[in-house]
Amino acid sequence: MDIDTIWPVVQTYVTGFRYLWRFPIYFIPRNKTFVHLHRDSFQYRVWAAVVPTNMVLFLLSSIGILLWANFSKVNVPSISTIMMALFGTFLSFFYTMTCFGAMRWMEGCAYTGNQMAKDHSDLIRVSSSTPGIIVTRSNPLRLRLEIKFLQQVMVQISLTPFIIIPLLLFTGMDNPNILYKIILTATKTKATPPLTILSWAGRCFNILFCAFEGSRMIGCVGLIVFMRILGYISYLNELSNLLRGKTKSSKFTVYKGVLRFYDRIRLSLKHEREMISNLSAIVLFTMFTFLLTNNFICLKMHDVFPPHFFAFFPTSTLTAYGVLHLGVYAVLLLTNKSAGVLAEMREGVGSVRMRVRRKWLKRRVESVGKLEVPVGIGSFVLFHFSNGTRTTFYLLLLDNTINLLLSVHL
Repeated sequence: MDIDTIWPVVQTYVTGFRYLWRFPIYFIPRNKTFVHLHRDSFQYRVWAAVVPTNMVLFLLSSIGILLWANFSKVNVPSISTIMMALFGTFLSFFYTMTCFGAMRWMEGCAYTGNQMAKDHSDLIRVSSSTPGIIVTRSNPLRLRLEIKFLQQVMVQISLTPFIIIPLLLFTGMDNPNILYKIILTATKTKATPPLTILSWAGRCFNILFCAFEGSRMIGCVGLIVFMRILGYISYLNELSNLLRGKTKSSKFTVYKGVLRFYDRIRLSLKHEREMISNLSAIVLFTMFTFLLTNNFICLKMHDVFPPHFFAFFPTSTLTAYGVLHLGVYAVLLLTNKSAGVLAEMREGVGSVRMRVRRKWLKRRVESVGKLEVPVGIGSFVLFHFSNGTRTTFYLLLLDNTINLLLSVHL
């Protein structure tokens, strides 16, 4: 899969959320471009005022339930209520961080995405006009399966609000309602009709925004991260094709051109380093906590929830494992591709005849490093994705799932 074949998945995402208001970062599949809202526009001001506020309120209500369960000795919520609050805390944390991330990086994200597409088009133009280039093709069956899987993920994400909203409203298992009942019981306040109507209106407003906007955020963040990685991989594939091509140009000219294009992608990644680092950390943390909570619910709470409500958890768990596997595979492929391009150049530098040019190329190749995807908080990088990242992630998930199953008794 490359950057050109991901657009059918983007079209599925856009179609699935066509009925919603504009997100600060959105796509135009017809033109294959990123677009962002202007900060002085009415749509952006309404979004920035309403959506982050609802996300923060949902997060605070989830944390409030957990604090009450931890410190209160009376009216302690049940384990199922605590697990739902924990589930809501992790998801609302992801939603809140994504809201503020979109507000901060929407211009840079759209600009860099369009610039990367332009650089990729320039590279393809050079590659197609150069004789002797051997183009490597991906397996069509595997490509079709990957596209269908990602399209199914987008469909599932777009349909999730229509399943979650009725269930939360009519079962009363949403965190604002649970906290509201805890407060009423603790203060011994009687639920009067005006108070009930007000709580219903507040619940509906909060659940609608959190469900619809939260689902769209998951799809948007996943697409942006995946498209960035695929863009880098497609770019590196074209550079590798240029290096392996049997052209009439001198080796020095070919390597100089490849280094110039490699610098573009390296500067692009450097420009987005903080955004990619924070997004990677948020996605990994959310995936870990989401899968940990879901594993516990699927293995130990299958008789607590109604069957139609419980079906959401194993389905979303399998989808999350598939997305995680594809995402980490793509990140590692990016690092390996960049290392392969640099290794090919180091091996071929010795074939340059002129000593001055050979020494200059050797210094230039040694001065650039392979592309690595960072994971961090703010401008501080914790680690980079490597071959052991996925194994460590699964081992930590398995260890914490076992501890949670053994320590919590229903």
